[in-house]
Amino acid sequence: MHRFCEEKLFPTPVLIAHTPLAHQRESNDADLRLCSFQSQTPNFNFISSEKSRTWCQAEQAPKAPDHCQVPEEVSDTQRVSLNSFPSAGNWLVSYEMLLRMLEEASVLLWASFLVLAAPVSGPLATVHKSVISVQPPWTTVFHGERVNLTCNGFHFYAQEKLQGYRWFSGKARPRETPGNTLEVRDSGQYRCQAPGSLPSNPVHLIFSSASLILQAPYSVFEGDELVLRCRKRGREKLAVVKYTWNRKIISGTDESFDLLIPKASLNNSGCYQCIGFLENAYVLRTSQTNIQIQELFSRPKLEVTDSQPIEGKPVNLSCRTRLPLERPDTRLHFVFLRDDGVMISNWSGSPDLQITAIWREDSGSYSCGAETLTGGIHKRSLPLQIDVQRIPVSGVLLETQAQEDQVIEGETLVLVCSVAKGTGNTTFSWHREDTRESLGQKSQRSQRAELEIPVIGESHARSYYCTADNGYGLIQSEAVNVTVRSIPGIKRGLVAGGTTGGSLSILLAVALLFYCWYQRKPGLMISVSMPYRRPLTLGPPGPLNPMCPAPVELQQLYINANTFRTSLEDQIHLISFKITFGLSVRVYFTDAYLRARVIVYNFEINDKSAIPEKASLLASALGRPSLHAAVAPVGGQFASEIKSIISLHPPWTTLFQGETVTLTCKAFQFNAPQKRKWYRWYLPGEIQSETTENTYEARESGGYKCQAQDSHSSDRVDLLFTAASLILQAPSDVFEADSVVLRCQAKANVILNNMTLYKNGKVLQVLDKTSDFHIYQASMKDNGDYHCSGFKDTHLVSSNKIKIVVQELFPSPVLKASSTQPTEGNTVTLTCETQLSLQRPESQLLFRFVKTSMWSEWKISPEFQFSPIRRENSGSYWCEARRLNSLVQKQSQELQIQVQVPVSQPVLTLRPPGTWTLVRDKISLQCEVQRGSLPIWYQFFHEDVLLMKTKSTSERKMSHRLSLTENHFGKYYCTADNGLGPQRSEAVSFSSPSVPVSKPVLTFSSPGTRTFVGDKMSLQCEVQRGSLPIWYQFFHEDDLLKKREAISWITESYSFSLIAEHSGDYYCTADNGFGPQRSEAISLSVTVPVSQPVLTLSPPGTWTLVGNEVRLQCEVQRGSSPIWYQFFHEDVLLTRIEATSWRTRSYSFSVTAEHSGNYYCTADNGFGPQSSETINLSVIVPVSRPVLTLRPPRDQAVVGDMVELHCEVQRGSPPILYQFYHEDVTLGSSSSASGGGASFNLILKTEHSGNYFCEANNGQGVQRSYTVSLSVRVPVSHPVLTLRTPRVQAVVGDILEIHCETQRGSPPIRYQFYHEDVALGSFSSLSGGGTSFNLSLTTEHSGNYSCEADNGLWVQRSESVSLTVRIPVSRPVLTLRTARAQVVVGDVLELRCEAQRGSTPILYWFYHNNITLETSTSHSGQGVSLNLSLTADHSGTYSCEADNGLGPQRSEAVTLSVMGLTGSKNSLIATSVTGGLLSMMAIAAVALLFYCWLLRKAGGNPSAPDPQESTYHNVPGWIELQPVYSNVNPNRGEVVYSEVWSVKKENKLTAASEPEPFKNTDSCVIYSQVKGASTAASKPQFLDPLTPHR
Repeated sequence: MHRFCEEKLFPTPVLIAHTPLAHQRESNDADLRLCSFQSQTPNFNFISSEKSRTWCQAEQAPKAPDHCQVPEEVSDTQRVSLNSFPSAGNWLVSYEMLLRMLEEASVLLWASFLVLAAPVSGPLATVHKSVISVQPPWTTVFHGERVNLTCNGFHFYAQEKLQGYRWFSGKARPRETPGNTLEVRDSGQYRCQAPGSLPSNPVHLIFSSASLILQAPYSVFEGDELVLRCRKRGREKLAVVKYTWNRKIISGTDESFDLLIPKASLNNSGCYQCIGFLENAYVLRTSQTNIQIQELFSRPKLEVTDSQPIEGKPVNLSCRTRLPLERPDTRLHFVFLRDDGVMISNWSGSPDLQITAIWREDSGSYSCGAETLTGGIHKRSLPLQIDVQRIPVSGVLLETQAQEDQVIEGETLVLVCSVAKGTGNTTFSWHREDTRESLGQKSQRSQRAELEIPVIGESHARSYYCTADNGYGLIQSEAVNVTVRSIPGIKRGLVAGGTTGGSLSILLAVALLFYCWYQRKPGLMISVSMPYRRPLTLGPPGPLNPMCPAPVELQQLYINANTFRTSLEDQIHLISFKITFGLSVRVYFTDAYLRARVIVYNFEINDKSAIPEKASLLASALGRPSLHAAVAPVGGQFASEIKSIISLHPPWTTLFQGETVTLTCKAFQFNAPQKRKWYRWYLPGEIQSETTENTYEARESGGYKCQAQDSHSSDRVDLLFTAASLILQAPSDVFEADSVVLRCQAKANVILNNMTLYKNGKVLQVLDKTSDFHIYQASMKDNGDYHCSGFKDTHLVSSNKIKIVVQELFPSPVLKASSTQPTEGNTVTLTCETQLSLQRPESQLLFRFVKTSMWSEWKISPEFQFSPIRRENSGSYWCEARRLNSLVQKQSQELQIQVQVPVSQPVLTLRPPGTWTLVRDKISLQCEVQRGSLPIWYQFFHEDVLLMKTKSTSERKMSHRLSLTENHFGKYYCTADNGLGPQRSEAVSFSSPSVPVSKPVLTFSSPGTRTFVGDKMSLQCEVQRGSLPIWYQFFHEDDLLKKREAISWITESYSFSLIAEHSGDYYCTADNGFGPQRSEAISLSVTVPVSQPVLTLSPPGTWTLVGNEVRLQCEVQRGSSPIWYQFFHEDVLLTRIEATSWRTRSYSFSVTAEHSGNYYCTADNGFGPQSSETINLSVIVPVSRPVLTLRPPRDQAVVGDMVELHCEVQRGSPPILYQFYHEDVTLGSSSSASGGGASFNLILKTEHSGNYFCEANNGQGVQRSYTVSLSVRVPVSHPVLTLRTPRVQAVVGDILEIHCETQRGSPPIRYQFYHEDVALGSFSSLSGGGTSFNLSLTTEHSGNYSCEADNGLWVQRSESVSLTVRIPVSRPVLTLRTARAQVVVGDVLELRCEAQRGSTPILYWFYHNNITLETSTSHSGQGVSLNLSLTADHSGTYSCEADNGLGPQRSEAVTLSVMGLTGSKNSLIATSVTGGLLSMMAIAAVALLFYCWLLRKAGGNPSAPDPQESTYHNVPGWIELQPVYSNVNPNRGEVVYSEVWSVKKENKLTAASEPEPFKNTDSCVIYSQVKGASTAASKPQFLDPLTPHR
């Protein structure tokens, strides 16, 4: 992109010469000499200083100014002497040249392949070079710094399959790196080459040790933001920095050391320099740096399928351009224009436009434009002339739709006129043959037209004909005779109906005309037009009656309304009024110098006499120069309005509550400011206040508007008064190049730390010591959402968000010309139209005008005048506008100006010159002008009588031939006219008595017509009559061989030796001043053996794609016809063709994969066949749809397996890149260099289930396989078996639920249940989860249970769970056993209680009169006994109760009577005392129990047992009931069982009864198997914290 101006712009070129032919070895001319250059191509010259020495030199095309040029450089070490080579033809090449050739050899094959494979459509270039990028972007850095180079290129291979990247630096050997980046620390010229791509353009890096450097980016294109940075080495800082462009200072600032060009253009190219001023006034300068702004895209070229199409045919227009490799993603849109920029299409992304049918009126100059989507860069093509050809009408035919041309009276006669040939708008006319009157006429783009005669009478029985004309003359048809058959009774009705209809039509027409006249009666419209700035859009006229026709201009009057002279500029401005009656007008004026300030006048002109007065009024209002106006109806819409402008002080739109903003309202006016009477302030939408001053203080949030008197309200300004702790303040309006301050302001007495400014959510800058952020030159890149934040202690505080939209200071200018086709010598004014924003009226614009490489100086005036304009001023112009002292600069679109040159005086000449006689057949009049714009109309006159009028579009002369008669003597002249005024030639007269020559006869010296190479041939030309001298000319195929003069003879000859090229037609001419006479042509055939044929391919190249059309062309340089050509493929004859008139033949075929191989051809004309060199053709076959195959190691894919994904295509040229995907996510890629498929291995996980596909690509398009689904199955884990019973212990008759479940495993899962290894049953779970099995318990169901899970991949068995099925006790039997039948006091009584069945242990209770005597436990299933020593109190009823935890059973009561003994009173006393003591003990026991109950209720005893645990009295211990075991731990190991009880408490306990825990039938015990603790002292785990445990 740029170089230092003192350095070489390109390296030394290398001369490469190809060996010349043997017979040319001693001559100066080599068969080919090339200048090889390693960088961008400069201009090359070949230099020969001696006969034997040739070298090449290179020079850069001059783009920069002269002081930045580099002198020409001539290659030294590569100079080659042509005569120094051995006779064998070998060349001596320098070592450096050989190295360079070897270096590039590896690229040649890729280059040929890539050119074939690259796309040819669209704006992108087809040459695939590597592209190098630089980070940081500067090409000049300080010594010791680092620069990273990144290489990007084109390739087919996957990233992991690519070989290394090659890096070139000067003459050093290339380096190769595995990645595409290289870190550089040394100065030099660097290039890179990515695999599969050509080497990149060079990058020249400089690591400078200077004190001051100018840094510029490596590559800048049109429209880019160009940043130049001036950097100083060391601690000492720069005070001031200035930049120069082409030795002119363009910028100097104390705030920023960067030079910013927001939108670079080609005009910004040139030499730049940085000048730095230190604080001690010491000055530093950098070297000059040449910066070349590159084209973002080339100037478009308009292409057309046919520049001379036939009328009515479709025409395709194509707008071709090319994008650089560095910017392939740039999007363009296109537009097509005609003549002076009239758009014939809208902007579109397609570069093609089809005109479905083109007509002769469409002839003209066409062009196209290309533009970036952002509109920043736009270019226009050169004009292309399209001349539509019209076919004259012929074959005119008249027909009728009646049978045999007979029509019944009263019916409709249809006359059909058609033409056999003819295009365009054809005018058909129908006539009666007897009167020649016209019956009707139609003009239409058709070859057929119809005329209807509604009611036929006897008078219509006539002969008719029709004519057709499309501009080339009237053509008449043959006459057609029409007969009318009369039917009585209808004639009178037809006459009456016609009379009535005609009367009604006349009355209706009169009424309609009167109504329209009445609607248009009042009003008059004035249109004022001064073409200075962009024309305004005029609104439609007021509402007119739709029944009336369009307004008719009854009278047009152009007058000089006023002529005035101003004090600002010495100019005269004329206002022309176009008067149209019937409309009122609204006129507004725009001041070109005061920018966008408008005056509106409403008035009516109803009388022509008022025009001068109104014109004077308008002219006096235009008190400033360069004013223009336009007129529109009162209801129209105007391009701009007079708006008030509101400004703020301070400029912020966001403030804290309690602060004040002063609003100022401004408006344009011609009168003095103090004449304003009022200003209105709106919030929101309603009038808030009306003041006489133009200021207003605002303290409330809202959208404010203002309105000054005689103007419209301003745009809305939104103010926000907030109570937030932190606000971000910004101005309300930001324009290009403004210096903008963003202020992050904290509330008073609020201290915030780490203040940070954000743009679009990303950190923009940390505000360390200031709260302001400066944007010194605002541009569109500064658009976005801004906010700031800070920390108050540790809390984050954020401000409001502000959206900044940078507005255009002025739109892109529009270039207009007073005339785009002016006449040479006239004055032409170019005007550069644009308009500053209303908010920046004080800004001043500078303008300049550009034509290709020439431009004017920057001036304040937007006009440029050619006075007068010359023909060389024709061309493409554009203008540029920029603000004074600013970088904001914009360019208009191009405007084509074609200067029309009047024709010069024509010159009439007679051909041939001399004297004339009546015996001449024809003469030629030639009229020619030396200058004048085309087309030119020529007219030829004889004695002031017009002979012919013709038009010339390609040359400035025209001829007219005449057959002479006695009437043709006299004076002749001609005129020429190109629309700028006719010019007349001088008159020419002629007469002559001489004898013209007769027709000559040509003869050969040899009688035969077939001769051989080397023979002598003599041609003789002779005339029978003619005045001497006679000039003879001999021709071969219209090429002049010899011209000789005969003075004394009427014959002349010419001899020569025959060569192969002498075959063909010969003739001669004779001329003695009356015009040449030509002989008959004689053919001569020179027999020549064929030379070695040359076989070529079309399209050229050795690579092609399947399906393309390939043409083999076999051609010989010499050889006589006929010649037989034969085409061979691998020695197999393809076809045999005879050529009789040409020395070339071709053979075409559609390419298939089998067409790869060697081709050659032979040629033979009877002297023996000659074979061509062999050409190899390689056919590139696009890949077919690939087939993806999944290869798991087993029938089903299982987690942990390795599956192979194999992708393969049936056809396709290698190398082929395969890409593997899982659910649209790339898995990896693999390349097949020799064809075939590729595989990818994958170790399966659960998430690998889903759809898989693959893609194949060999550079000819990507093909995707069909989707293949893969389901990855998971083997089942160890199942967990759980036994669930409805109570604590399993009891006979209960329903047992056996539940088996695995934690993981792919469904369906089959569960098998086992009891003591005997299968109980199996169930399947289709969707995962567990399953259950129910069992009605019997005593046989005690034992161990387990289950198995199987999903087809693996069988897993659970841990065994033991179950004991308990039997409830039966009703016990109480037996009393005594020693005698009647027991008496003192006997021993045995009470025995026994249950017949029931699971042990069984707890027995013995009762006496329902009072518990004792309890006893039986562990063996036998009954238990109780012995009592009877007393008298033991009489009563006895019973017992048995309980094994499954519910108590009570025996039948047994009555016992104890007989007493005779005793004394003492025994009674003893008995009473004993009873009293027992009663006291009972009361004490009850009191103790009551006290314990109170303690339990209050929870006061800390050592008391858990209230949720049941306390049982007089129970030796818990009965070891069989629990329900649950296998909750599938892992084997030490297991601890815990027993959990759930017991319902009995609230009613009598003092005489003990609690009965076994009576709770709802209790349930669940045993859980838990992983054992590490110590023996571990406590059991509880399933429920509310249940006690053992």
